[in-house]
Amino acid sequence: MEGIAGFGIPALLIAPLMLTVGFKPMTAVVLPLVANTTAVLFGALGTPLRIGLGIFQPSEVVTITTILNALPALVMPFILTYILSKTEQLKISWKKEWKMLLGAGVCFYVPFAITAMFSIEFPSVVSGIAGLLCFVFVFIPKNKKIAGRIWWNTFSPYLFLIVLLILWKFATQNIHFSLSADIKDVSFYQPGIVFIIASLIILFFLNKKNFGIELYTLIKDVVYRIRIPAITILLLIGFTQLIAKSLSEHVSSLTASMNQSWQMVFQPIIGIFGSFITGSATMSNLLFAGSLSTVALAQQPLFTALLHTGGAIGNAISLQNIVMVKSIIPDNISEASVFKFNLPVVLLYAVLVVISAFVFMK
Repeated sequence: MEGIAGFGIPALLIAPLMLTVGFKPMTAVVLPLVANTTAVLFGALGTPLRIGLGIFQPSEVVTITTILNALPALVMPFILTYILSKTEQLKISWKKEWKMLLGAGVCFYVPFAITAMFSIEFPSVVSGIAGLLCFVFVFIPKNKKIAGRIWWNTFSPYLFLIVLLILWKFATQNIHFSLSADIKDVSFYQPGIVFIIASLIILFFLNKKNFGIELYTLIKDVVYRIRIPAITILLLIGFTQLIAKSLSEHVSSLTASMNQSWQMVFQPIIGIFGSFITGSATMSNLLFAGSLSTVALAQQPLFTALLHTGGAIGNAISLQNIVMVKSIIPDNISEASVFKFNLPVVLLYAVLVVISAFVFMK
């Protein structure tokens, strides 16, 4: 879902599904947020790289990013299972389950890394589909496997959306529009537009007779549910814009005063902070990419990858994302309780990435 939508939508969509099938509200909020980390490296069709860093093709930065996130990607299923054991009060037989958990990480990361060698837009999409299919067919017992018809009914809208995204890219990627001479041109190729179009088409075919009424009802319900989160997010965006320039200057000055080792540790922390206050890895990159000018030219690809990774994993503790997910969960869950689970995961992820960076340098 991160590969096709981004901007907090994956956790927003998955949380109610988890709640529906019987998970506790805390689990339904925390797990989608924690899981929505590695995939954010390529975001909604590469948005954090394309818009946030101006990278449009596989590059040295992309390669290094993929390498640095290998270990965390393989560890993430273990982390998710540990959190699940705490939120659902389950006892996990780690000796029995470790192969399956490691297999889950491999099923995701292998297609993720291979696709990143050829495209910055589809690694998360491909690894989501291929990883899911690989995991189910390899690790789920035969007597628990799902019938093909149920697979098709469940994932055909998702596949339909991906086909639309690919067609939309080739049809509109060279079309741009500008609101004024002082504003940067905007590409007509925006995943959000396709997401809305696909949703309307699917809704029409499912409700041909009552399409208008159903659409009005859904819009009314959505507006009511997101009114407070929407106001909160708009205020956070305004706050970010107000402090952006001075904050970037302070970070640049602070980075310049550090030695190389501390700079490496500092970069993912900056990225995490950027996502925390803006709710977006793309905005985090836009906010702090300028601070990399103080880094030696030879080290800029590595440091850019570290900053970019921090922005991706910071989504798990982003205030905007937490507010969005909580808005559709009928339970009074505090932000503090979400941070209790998610902050240690983000810090552990950052530590694994920094260790990988030092090994990479050696």
